[in-house]
Amino acid sequence: MVAFVAGLAFSAKAGNWPSWRGDVAGSGIVRGEKIPLEWGTKKNVRWRVPLPDRGNSSPIVWGDKVFITQATDSDKRRTVMCFDKRTGE
Repeated sequence: MVAFVAGLAFSAKAGNWPSWRGDVAGSGIVRGEKIPLEWGTKKNVRWRVPLPDRGNSSPIVWGDKVFITQATDSDKRRTVMCFDKRTGE
């Protein structure tokens, strides 16, 4: 599986993305940034990273980190993965 993170990796100026649809109100609106309107496997994607299994939540952006949750089929565990917002490491 692969996670695509691009529009979510906007600058700190846009603030944190703490929940599904972004802000605490769930508006889905990003203020102060122009985000891409077109996406592709290589277009407007800042980085990609293989995941052990399917993700099952909206990515969370907090500061310079991106958090992704997933549940693995093999051992039936839920995990949280954390990535650097700029590099995906």
